[in-house]
Amino acid sequence: MIDSLSLWLVLAVVVERSTELVVSSKLFEPLRLVIKRWAFPLDEMPTDSYYKNLKIMIDYLASCGYCVSVWIGFLFSTIAPTIYDNILINWFVGGIFLHGLSNAYHVIYELVRRGRIRTVDLVVTTKDSGEE
Repeated sequence: MIDSLSLWLVLAVVVERSTELVVSSKLFEPLRLVIKRWAFPLDEMPTDSYYKNLKIMIDYLASCGYCVSVWIGFLFSTIAPTIYDNILINWFVGGIFLHGLSNAYHVIYELVRRGRIRTVDLVVTTKDSGEE
């Protein structure tokens, strides 16, 4: 079975990849567009009200990877190994930990993807024991 540390690392990758799906994928684009149209209707004059500002914040939340990963981290912390005896503290600490760990993974992933970290392909060959 998978040990606790390995599970936390797997969950961090799951949180990061899930976050990317929500904020960047074509799959969730219709939902993001519905929220965008709700927050910024074309037929309505801009107003400065609490309700309008709340809609803008919800739109921002749906399109901000850093923001979404917090809530996805909280979601996946419910299945993470227990750190503390108090379930609420465990949920909060686990969620924040997964958010931070997934963002660290995301930064490294993006640096490699954009070529900022040089990668090298290795070719390994073995010598046959019968040939000398």
